[in-house]
Amino acid sequence: HGTHVSGTIAAASNNSNGVAGVAWGVRVMPLRALGRFGGTDYDIEQAVRFAAQLPNDSGTIPAQKAAVINLSLGGPTNSTVPPEAFRLAREAGVIVVAASGNEASSGLNYPASLDGVVSVSAITIRNALAPYSNFGNTIDIAAPGGNLSDVNGDGFADGVLSTVGSDANGPIQLGYAFYQGTSMASPHIAGVVALMKSVNSNLTPDEFDQLLESGELTDDLGALGRDNQFGYGLVDAYKAVTAARSLLDVPTEARPPLAEAQPSALNFGALAVSMELNISNAGDGELDVLQIDNDSNGWLSVTEVSVDANGIGRYLVQANRQSLPVETQSYSATITITTSANVLSIPVLMQVFVENVADNAGFHYAILSDSESQIAIQKVPAQLVDGQYHFSFSNVGPGSYTIRAGTDSDNDGRICEVAEACGTYLIPDYIIPILVDNESGNRAGINFETSFDNVLNIGATQSPMIKLNQGLY
Repeated sequence: HGTHVSGTIAAASNNSNGVAGVAWGVRVMPLRALGRFGGTDYDIEQAVRFAAQLPNDSGTIPAQKAAVINLSLGGPTNSTVPPEAFRLAREAGVIVVAASGNEASSGLNYPASLDGVVSVSAITIRNALAPYSNFGNTIDIAAPGGNLSDVNGDGFADGVLSTVGSDANGPIQLGYAFYQGTSMASPHIAGVVALMKSVNSNLTPDEFDQLLESGELTDDLGALGRDNQFGYGLVDAYKAVTAARSLLDVPTEARPPLAEAQPSALNFGALAVSMELNISNAGDGELDVLQIDNDSNGWLSVTEVSVDANGIGRYLVQANRQSLPVETQSYSATITITTSANVLSIPVLMQVFVENVADNAGFHYAILSDSESQIAIQKVPAQLVDGQYHFSFSNVGPGSYTIRAGTDSDNDGRICEVAEACGTYLIPDYIIPILVDNESGNRAGINFETSFDNVLNIGATQSPMIKLNQGLY
């Protein structure tokens, strides 16, 4: 776990080998606050004190304090980690970053929920909140945490790839593995903070907070401005370094505009009918999206979801499976995006199969949740009729809501877990709040699809989660 986190921050790079650390070239101060079997609040407090060059029970302090502390760990609301240690570390100029937790909950986790600690949520390859990630009013920023499925169809889990080591069979075996978790998201932020400190060693925690709150470190995700899923948005390393340099009044060399698309390829597989495509400007200056075409002969469409006046933003790519003959089981196309700076080509794959059985994906539940807190308001069974599931919620008052549906095959009271069907309105990567503005709460036409896309990739390594008094995220 620690090796994986450290690799994300500082893995040796530019060497045609392995992975690239976010801030390769920086030095890491490894402190073993938790081990294989967890640890205590006391261990964490003493590690924070040592790293910040504060008095601690070891009786020693490092020659140089850490510029940033990453805490890919956490515990529940009854944690007794003294907030004093984190306050003193902040006063010493140390920026403290922590994983928000992997309980898919709005409950407070510590130390991420402490005042002055940067709390990090996790996103997937599609820039959606990871299904395990915590959320809530203490989230500050989002970063890649991965998800061990293979949404883009490249044959690899869509987790975070980083360095690992194992001594389970004798001498340490080094390698690389895909993990998922807010533990993987937090070091992305810590690495970016290290980059910022590299160009502006005088950057203070207060200045970092001001830059974050002004949107100078992130690309906005979800609701406009800060929200409870992504905080102030997805970290952007270039923007962050530029912002840190700007505090020194040092001019930053402008880069030419450059269009970039995420993901760079789309694979609809055998079930999906819609996916999201995000076009952004990876450079500086003005960039215009001039035209978007595809060569699918009609089965593929690209429509705007949320774009600015230049066409930069989010697009919905939809595949019309019903229009295609099943004799041809594999279809491919290319989306061509022409911009004022460059042309992008996005390969698209899709499979079509003959349906030999009646449409039945198992017993489904539909859940209505508050759009801000994501607290479930109602849970109802969906009724299967001719291949479609029908649901309704009663006595819904005015407000803003989200709806998701799926199976609960292991009967643990939760839907949308590994190997369970799952879907959200409108699509998983573009969840639209449903506004109810009258007492009757009558809304119709809330239609969406569920699928089994969240299947665990066999052979991928899941981030361990150790929960004693404190746990690794």
